[in-house]
Amino acid sequence: MRADWSLILFVAVIVLLIWFVLRGRKRGESPRLQVVIALIATVNDNLRIMETHRIDPRSTKKFRDGPWKSYGDRLDFLDAVTTAVMKESFTLISDFNATIDSAKKDKNPAILQGLPLEKLKEPLAKSKEGLATWLRLNLQSEMQRSRRGPFGF
Repeated sequence: MRADWSLILFVAVIVLLIWFVLRGRKRGESPRLQVVIALIATVNDNLRIMETHRIDPRSTKKFRDGPWKSYGDRLDFLDAVTTAVMKESFTLISDFNATIDSAKKDKNPAILQGLPLEKLKEPLAKSKEGLATWLRLNLQSEMQRSRRGPFGF
């Protein structure tokens, strides 16, 4: 009788362990898919920040460029036009952020009133369009690439 309970307890522990392993394991997304999604989110945020600066020229909110800094050199899977437009966008963003930092440091938000935000609108829109096109064309294949078995094989 005691051996039966030990066996049941042993099997229950094994089943719970397997359940935790399978439940806790996320299927890996494609790194390319993660990069494109992060860049689309960044471009969308920057478009919103740009509108904030248009409405309130004294706004000191900086543009986001973290994902570009992280992934900018690993975009060889994107077409050359999208990559070039994104490079242009984030070069402008870097310049704008430097101006915003300067305005904050000098405590002179009047500097921000002359920011040429119209230069940024078209490159950001083209970047968003190029990334969305890549996502639309490659989403299915990227999702199939990331599918694996329960143990990652």
